[in-house]
Amino acid sequence: MNEQEDIKIMQTQVLDSILLAKYIINKLSDKGLSISHLKLQKLIYFINAWHLAYFDRPLIEDDFQAWVHGPVSTKVWGHFKHEAVLNAKLTRREYTDCFECGMTADQKDLIDDVIDEYSGDSAYRLEQITHAEPMWIGARGGLPYYEHCDKKMDMEAIKKHYRSLMDQRKGGE
Repeated sequence: MNEQEDIKIMQTQVLDSILLAKYIINKLSDKGLSISHLKLQKLIYFINAWHLAYFDRPLIEDDFQAWVHGPVSTKVWGHFKHEAVLNAKLTRREYTDCFECGMTADQKDLIDDVIDEYSGDSAYRLEQITHAEPMWIGARGGLPYYEHCDKKMDMEAIKKHYRSLMDQRKGGE
């Protein structure tokens, strides 16, 4: 890494996953789009994965478990489970906590870019993407996709995988 990359890493902040979830819900709501709990989980996963690849550290402190429908933050699931399961739509959030306070401009750009990249896909499509990833498959330890699993996914493997995707994209430019 060079000095400029070291500075980027030092300047990043760890954010609260619930505030990130509310930010995603509101951002999509502002675009006239609705979001299911399933899709929210996948967007949080993708945002954290790309943040790991780009900044060399997680955006949120949550672990992701290799559930039947793909990676899940149990913290976010627990927060929203009483109002939305799987495909039920989540509604716009009012929140007073300053989500963007402390976030760097680079982090906000990354979050918004990932939302823009994946928000047009269905929750089912996002689930299929995660089901093809070696980190989800590996965490499940050979279980069929329909079997319950609460094993944690390996963050280092996620970072390595998304860094390789990032390198592929750079090579294609």
